Order: sequence, then C-alpha cells, then structure tokens
Amino acid sequence: MFRTPNIFRKVKFMLLKIKKMKLPNISLKHVSFFVCLFLFIIAVPAMAAVVDSATLSAKVVAFMEGYSQTAFEQMTEAYGAFQGFLTTNLYTFPQTMKSIMVGFSLLFVALHGFILIYEEAKKADLSQEFWQRTLLTIGFTLIAIFLIGDFFELLYKLGDLIIQKINLVVASVNTIKDATIDITKGGNPAAYDKVIKGLETIPMLEGLGDALDPNNSQINYYNLQSLGESFDMLTLIAWAPIFVCLFLTYTAVLEIKLRQMFAPLAVASIFSDGLRGSAVRYIKKYLACMLRIAIYFGIAAIGTFSMLYFYNKVITSSVVIDGLNMDMVLMLGSPVVTALMMMQSSGIADELVGV
Repeated sequence: MFRTPNIFRKVKFMLLKIKKMKLPNISLKHVSFFVCLFLFIIAVPAMAAVVDSATLSAKVVAFMEGYSQTAFEQMTEAYGAFQGFLTTNLYTFPQTMKSIMVGFSLLFVALHGFILIYEEAKKADLSQEFWQRTLLTIGFTLIAIFLIGDFFELLYKLGDLIIQKINLVVASVNTIKDATIDITKGGNPAAYDKVIKGLETIPMLEGLGDALDPNNSQINYYNLQSLGESFDMLTLIAWAPIFVCLFLTYTAVLEIKLRQMFAPLAVASIFSDGLRGSAVRYIKKYLACMLRIAIYFGIAAIGTFSMLYFYNKVITSSVVIDGLNMDMVLMLGSPVVTALMMMQSSGIADELVGV
C-alpha cells in the first residue's frame, strides 16, 4: 500500500496549523505606529563625526525645515494630487473600470426588471399602478447610476476648494520658513537667534549657540558631536508626524476613490431594495469617509496654527528665560500631538454618521 512520504505529511501538517491561526486585529493606529518605527529604523543616519559649525548649522536647518513644511500644507498637496483620479480619461484603467461598473449596474437593473415583470405577469397583475411604480423606480435608479460618480467627485472638489482656501491662510502666516535659512545666508537673523536661544534651554542642546559660531576658537568637539547626534534624532521627530499625517490622508482618500468607483454598482440595489437597502448605507459610508478627512484636516489646521502661535511667541519674546522655554517645547511638540490626535479620531466620523 502506497504511503505519503514523511516530508509531504509534515508540509500538510504545517499548512493545517497555519490555516487555523487567527490573525490579530490590526487597526490604523497600529499601522501608523509601525510606519513611524520603520522610518526611524531606516532613516537614522550614520553618526559621522561633526567637525565644524557649518555642518551642525546644516543639521539645524534640516531640523527646522521639518516644521516649516507643515502637516496641513503637505496634506493639502496629497489631497489635491487625487483630483480626477478614477474619474477622467487621463488613465485608461480608471476609465475602463468606471465603464465596467456602470455596465454591470445597468445589467443588474435590466435582469432584475425582467424577472420582476415576469413574476408579475405570471400573477396576471400587470396593472397600470405596477407599470408606473416600476418605470419610476427604474428611471430613478438609472439616474443614480449615471450621476452618483459625478456627485461624489463634486463633493471631493468642494472639499479641495475649502482646503485650498484654508491652506492660503496657513501659508501666509507660516513664519517658520524665514528662520530655516542659515543666518550667514540671510533670512531672518533675529528670529534665527531667538530660535537658537530657545533650543538652548533644552538640556541636550546646551551650548548650541557657541557651537554654531564659526569664529569660536574654543569649540568642544565632543559637545559638537553630541549636538549633531541630537539633531539627527530631532530631525526624525520633526518629519515623522508629517509622514503619519500623509499616511492617514492617503488611506482615507484612497478609500473614498475606491468607493466612488464602485458607487454605480451600489446604487443599482435601489431598484431591488429601495431606499432602505445597501445603497443608502453605502452613501452614508462615503459621507463618513469625507467627514473623516474633514476631521483630519481640522485637527491638522489646529495643530499647525498652534505650532505657529508658540513659534511666534518664541521669536517675539524679549524676556530672558531661565530654565526650559515652554513655548519652544510646545512648538516642537505640536506636530507630534497633531499626529496622535489624528490617529485617535479615525472612528469619530462613523459614529456621527451612524454607520
């Protein structure tokens, strides 16, 4: 009698074990955490020796650029980049998928209509009221199939218009960009000096002003190395919230676009289930996705204005602060808090819409 080889039995046993395994429930917060961890692992630069103040100055500028490129501005660019995606003739695949969805929807309505008429004909109940009700439902469903994609796109464009208007306000008050230029190259020297003095109050950045002075002949090179490593780490902290905000925006926008693509097929169920069927739930889910993006941008706007508010307090203050400069700490922490709040707010939209 033929027996299965031992190696095959082991493989079969392993496959059965894998099949019985239960995958953990991974939420958006977990994914965002692993994105930050991944960025931290791959983006940590080699801690090369910092040998002059110019190199350290470049690290300070790179660090501050992470705050000048606000999360709201970057999210606005990401949102606007999806304009026309899955809706225009610029791409063959999206337009083809849109046509396929509309075609399937029309086929569904046609088949269901024939079945309904056939069943009513067997009952000999093809009354005038039946024809009026059926034709009215078919007409409404067809209009919904052809217009739902354009209606969703109109909502998306309306959101883009509002976001762009707010972004103009954010860009007009973003004074951090003036201080990202090295003091030796122009920019806003007074603001740059205030930022350096504010950073110096942080324990790990003590002596920053002396280390940045190219005329200082008594530079502690150990301190210079330590400051360079500190700014390597702080640069990651400055840029990581932006990547988290962009990740959350991208996932929400992509879900909206996918729902927009399948919308014709979803609203086709109006003919069979009426307004209490899955079509209404689908539209409510789409609106919840739009509301989630609005909440994301609202949080990003509050966080951006908060960061700029504390930054302006730092550069306009004439008081010499002994100890930790709390305005500087709050300015540096605003993007991190913004990203954390966005991760925590993902379920608010569903609760408000009721899906």
